[in-house]
Amino acid sequence: MHMRPTLLLLALLAFPTPLPAQPPTPQQELVELVQSGATREAFKLGIETLLGFEKLNRLGISAAADFEFTLVQTGELAKQLGESRRFAETLERVRSQPGLGAYPLLQALLQYHLAEHWLNIGASDKAQTIYDQLGTVTKAWMLGPLDNERGNGFRRKHRIEKGPEHPLDLKAKHQGKARKVAWRLLDIGFAPERNFDFDSLIRPTEQVLTILAFSARVEQATPVSIRLGCSGSTRILVNGQKLFQRDAESRAFGFDQDVATAILEPGDNLILIKSGCQEDIFQLRVRLTDPSGAPLPAKRVILSCDPERMLAASKAAASKRPIPESAMLPSERLLKRLKGAKKLEGAARARAGQLAYRLAFLLKAAAREEETQRRDRAIARLATQLRPEDSSCWKLYGDALESERWSGDRDDNPRYAAYERAVTLWPRAQLAMLALAGMELESRSNHRRAWMWLESARAVRPDGPDFLESELALMKARELDKEAHLRIRSALLEGRHAHFVPLLAKAIPLAKGDSRYEEALALLQRRRSVRDSLRTRIQIARMQLRLGQSKAAFATLAQAELRFPWEQDVYEVLAEFYRARALSSAKDAAKMWAQAERAWMRFLALCPEDVYSWLMLAEIAAQRGDVKAQVTRLKRALALKPGLTDAARRLDFLSSEPTPFYEGLELDSAALLKADPGPSPESLQAKRSHEYILQHSLIRAYSNGTSSRYEHKLVRILTERGAQIWSSYSLPIHSGSQLGRILEARVIKPNGRSLRARLGQAWYIQLPKIDPGDIVELKLRVDDQERSFFGDYFGLEHSFLPSDGAASKLSRLDVLLEKGRSYYFQSLGAVPQPRTQQHESGAELRSWVLRDLPGRDVETRAPSSRETGPLLRISTYRDWNQFAAWWWDLIRKQTTMTPAIRAHVQKLVRGAKSKEEQLRRIYEFVTNRIRYEAWEFGVHGYKPYSIETIYERRHGDCKDKAILMNAMLAEVGIKAYPVLILAEEQREKDDLSLPLIEHFNHCISYVPTQDGLSELWLDGTADRYPLGVLPEMDYGADLLVVQGHEGKIKRIPWPTPEDNCRAQRFDVRLLANGDAIVEMDQLASGFHDPTLRHRWANEPGKRQERLQDQLGRIFGKIEIEDMQFSKLEDLSEPARYQLRFRVPGLARLSGGAQELRLVPIFSRQNLSALASAETRKKDILLTPPESRQFRVRITPPKGWRIAESPKKASFDAPFASFAFTSEVKKGSLEIASYYVRRRQRISAAEYKRFLDMTRLVDRAENQELLLVKEGKK
Repeated sequence: MHMRPTLLLLALLAFPTPLPAQPPTPQQELVELVQSGATREAFKLGIETLLGFEKLNRLGISAAADFEFTLVQTGELAKQLGESRRFAETLERVRSQPGLGAYPLLQALLQYHLAEHWLNIGASDKAQTIYDQLGTVTKAWMLGPLDNERGNGFRRKHRIEKGPEHPLDLKAKHQGKARKVAWRLLDIGFAPERNFDFDSLIRPTEQVLTILAFSARVEQATPVSIRLGCSGSTRILVNGQKLFQRDAESRAFGFDQDVATAILEPGDNLILIKSGCQEDIFQLRVRLTDPSGAPLPAKRVILSCDPERMLAASKAAASKRPIPESAMLPSERLLKRLKGAKKLEGAARARAGQLAYRLAFLLKAAAREEETQRRDRAIARLATQLRPEDSSCWKLYGDALESERWSGDRDDNPRYAAYERAVTLWPRAQLAMLALAGMELESRSNHRRAWMWLESARAVRPDGPDFLESELALMKARELDKEAHLRIRSALLEGRHAHFVPLLAKAIPLAKGDSRYEEALALLQRRRSVRDSLRTRIQIARMQLRLGQSKAAFATLAQAELRFPWEQDVYEVLAEFYRARALSSAKDAAKMWAQAERAWMRFLALCPEDVYSWLMLAEIAAQRGDVKAQVTRLKRALALKPGLTDAARRLDFLSSEPTPFYEGLELDSAALLKADPGPSPESLQAKRSHEYILQHSLIRAYSNGTSSRYEHKLVRILTERGAQIWSSYSLPIHSGSQLGRILEARVIKPNGRSLRARLGQAWYIQLPKIDPGDIVELKLRVDDQERSFFGDYFGLEHSFLPSDGAASKLSRLDVLLEKGRSYYFQSLGAVPQPRTQQHESGAELRSWVLRDLPGRDVETRAPSSRETGPLLRISTYRDWNQFAAWWWDLIRKQTTMTPAIRAHVQKLVRGAKSKEEQLRRIYEFVTNRIRYEAWEFGVHGYKPYSIETIYERRHGDCKDKAILMNAMLAEVGIKAYPVLILAEEQREKDDLSLPLIEHFNHCISYVPTQDGLSELWLDGTADRYPLGVLPEMDYGADLLVVQGHEGKIKRIPWPTPEDNCRAQRFDVRLLANGDAIVEMDQLASGFHDPTLRHRWANEPGKRQERLQDQLGRIFGKIEIEDMQFSKLEDLSEPARYQLRFRVPGLARLSGGAQELRLVPIFSRQNLSALASAETRKKDILLTPPESRQFRVRITPPKGWRIAESPKKASFDAPFASFAFTSEVKKGSLEIASYYVRRRQRISAAEYKRFLDMTRLVDRAENQELLLVKEGKK
């Protein structure tokens, strides 16, 4: 059943909350309040109920289970509402309740929750005391990380697990996951949570396992329970005897998830705990209790990690005494009552259903099992069977299904159906409504239905925190930023939401974005007081630093390290802060560098094999100029992870270059600034944000095919906008193939004072505070790290103009060209002749200098400097034949035909009656059956895979698909050649006379005229494009056709507007109440055709829902009655669909019900968005030529007539035409709109007419239509 959310508004009054036959228990009331969204009221009831248990001297098993449920449910509410302090204070009162003495394990669960909530508000000292009282183990020997690929390592028995015949040798090394590993003594007494956080202790952390070992000494035989919380698999062994094992790939980290009871024999006993994980978090907590769950007497069991005792313990034999059972929580003890529950009837069946609900809830919260073994899901399902009319059971069952894979089609979606059932049974089930809204939003991107469910939830309770969080999420998805910001501000002013963490998380960035830093700091501190986290503390420290509270910032981080000692981020941020101080203060630099290094060293004490920490220490050494320390640390990182390409290259570089290549060629900043007269009048008049005093690029081309680049910039900041733009800088670099670093970054004040930036990372910096009038200086270096794939090729395309449109007083390019190669040059625009001289290294130095380059306004869709210059290009290729020979020799071996491909070609063309039909079938196979995957890096950036590999894998990138298609066409006698092309949405003019690899980014195929075939261009990546149709990014391109060792420059012609046509027809029959019956027909050709196919060919089951969403933007809510689609998989048949649908309220009544006003129903182009500026200096670049035909017939209801036809409009110019007509025929209004654009480029001289046309089109297509009753004037 699928209830319409809008009907719920009426159902709320018709169906009040059903009253049970007997007065509800506090637990039932608690569930009902939670499900209705009354979160605060539920929390208040939970607190009162817990305090009510304080008065009881004795608890029966059922009452104990009620207490357990109330404890867990109220704890969850406390976290949600930011009420951890109040909850913890309540538990402090309740923990001494006499009745709990009979349930030590329940008492321990209470203490666990108490500790968690003290930690939640930062009271780590109180939490530590509680964890110690619970008997947590804080000291053990660890071996790991060991290999656990796909869990196989866990299942295998390690030598250490084989008992006394293999005594423990703590000095031995064992083969680990990535390297040899040895036993390591861990003492986690400093960690507030008392957990072994293997994510911070070992490297690597994925598909690994560890073994913990410690000894336990007793004077007499003693039963103990070993209780574990673990996020993965666990195995418990005592004296070589396996007592427990759970093989879990992944699960949440919780309390006492696994337990084993053992008999410790007199003397030393060896306890081993083997734990493993795959890819998620890896944590373990161990505690020892007596079998009842009570703490062990301090002197009865003595734990030790002394090597001699450990050795003695490893020789001890396993106990043969009978092992007592471990105590269970009340909820687990009641599980047996559900056996045979389905056979119960009446009140007994209902009570069993209530019990099943609570047990499922508690099992879900405990997270003991992994996904495939979860009992909570089966018990929640049982609850729905025992109480099929209970809304809360269905909601819980939906929650239990959350991790399952489910279909986007709600008919096959049990989770969605469960939530819908919950709402159907009880129309006040707000949490179920919000869950449905969340599923529509996150899984289906159906904002309309999500909003409908949200409105239904609003009618139940508009002021709850759950509703607020869902409302803000939907506002964000719908990009209602302004409305969301107002909602956040108003909610914060309401006292009830002042500590709601999700609201605070959204309010903080808003305050920061508005520069309300004091408010942001206050909000952060409020969030920390209710939900402590490392991220919040770091944000507080950064905000304190921004406000000039440096001492407070460092104190915040120091406390963060004590609270979150496992988190690597805290050490990294501390080091970053110290580095910033070192760079900004020469006086304290040495001390601050040392503190930064100590921060990383403290983390390495926890995790000695963390490669990232060693690399960061190498960075610090580089910034200090300590080459020796940098080399040592890089070697350590490489020893841990030999595959670190960048680190290896940096190490080679440090060992090979005695002096920088740019030494002696740098320009003197001080001299340039002294000679500079100040801001240029042009920049001031144009109100530019900044201007360049200097742009200096120095490039060295090495004979081995690599190059190095040095850049020096001096930027004058003119406005606050300029200060914002230059507040940070990212180094332009190709990661993986280049190594770069920022050598200098500083802000020079007008008084000459210099503030250096924090060089925290080699490729990114944040500069000190910048004010208008300051100068920003940047120096950077980028080096190729290996010989180019193109051999000793060198290519350069250098624009002297800044890409941001700012003015440049001095733009200089120096190029060092090593001898032994020929270089070819091409210039565009006002590029002067270079000054040439011999460099001391023997290379030729060429220098180009341009001065006083004016700024320019950056216009959207405008040609770049590739057309206008000044631009310089350099290449070592003489001509395109030389390049084509190189590339053809590279790829021709990849085109060797195989029997399998040959047989498939014959199968494809069997029965084809013409060459064109053969070509079509091969083309459609490659485009639609070989999946496109881009390969951007490495050798396969230009070298394709073999056609055998491409065919077998059924995927490849553009050049893979091109050579496969060419080879298959050759099998049927059709010649086709690979083509290199620059694919771009806004086609520019380019001069390809100088061969440069940088000209191209895409590969397609060319079929010349032959044997009855006309010239064709085929793009193998054009999935669902009919033969002869290209993606927009290909049209108009100048390109290179590679015919063996010959390269030919050709151009793909522009299509005609008629080739790319989108035609729509609407037949609208209006009813007297304003509703309408609409018949729609849509047809597309050219590059519009595949748009329809992509949208509607996949998942036919979702067509109706998607059409409702799409057409809803024009008509509002619609009800589809019929829909017909062409065979979208048949590319020879035009893409088309036809619909009939009903539109409630399409026309609105007005004028005393004497008028019907019809809003525009055109699929509007909004052409004026392309021409937002009144004037333009450069041409505007558009998509390829296209056309659109739009026809509407509107038939009024009986007794009504068209009051006035829409005004006609027309436009005609060489670049485009538009005609808008309307005419009343036989009582119906017929409207036609025709738009034709003949060119892809509109010149600046034509822009004013183009602007007029776009506004004319928008005005014409936005006219409202008025209908009046017959007889009315």
